[in-house]
Amino acid sequence: MITQKRKLLLSNIGKIGQLITPTQALEMISTYQRQVPNGTGAVLYSKELINKLLSVPGCVGIRIVNAISEEVHTPLLVAVDRFNKNITTLVAGKGGISPYYHPWETNRSAICQTGELISTTDAVDMIKAYQELHPGTTKSNLCGRELIETLLSAPGCDGLRFFNAYADGDQKIVIIPVDALHQPILNCQLTTNAGKLFIDFPAGDSTLACPPYCPQTDLIFL
Repeated sequence: MITQKRKLLLSNIGKIGQLITPTQALEMISTYQRQVPNGTGAVLYSKELINKLLSVPGCVGIRIVNAISEEVHTPLLVAVDRFNKNITTLVAGKGGISPYYHPWETNRSAICQTGELISTTDAVDMIKAYQELHPGTTKSNLCGRELIETLLSAPGCDGLRFFNAYADGDQKIVIIPVDALHQPILNCQLTTNAGKLFIDFPAGDSTLACPPYCPQTDLIFL
């Protein structure tokens, strides 16, 4: 049963994920913040860095891998191919950490750190550090390219903030586009495969968690 479901969900990785309502996003984020009061609220990565991952040949999605950098939970971003295998030629890490807060607050000061490309060796060490500290928990979340590009299409988008969240007992990621001052972009028009879409509060979700949807042939990034 799980094998058939896995095959279906991974048959088109590029389409994994969807836009959600602000009510859904807030509920998921709030649930995580209640259950993990000392965790990381969100991590910020620049549009430029994310586009570098999307430009990797064969990239159909991005895997958000839980890791620890300088004793802080800082998820890494890795390009994924259509076979659900990580493309480790480029790895983004050390994004800007955000405290817990309402994702559409506009009174937060800008965060300068927006991530950088890191070596595979450093990435492996950071991932191992997280998994040793949190055995048996979610290792990563997979998001399709289509959702990432839709959120990046928000006018003035300069980066994406990845919020830790929970829904139906699973760890999730809620993705919010931000402007050059790292403030959320509201009341904007997104470009989707189906055409233009006007939306008040753009937010994305429905990434697949590992386990159980882990890469089968990759022994480095699980």
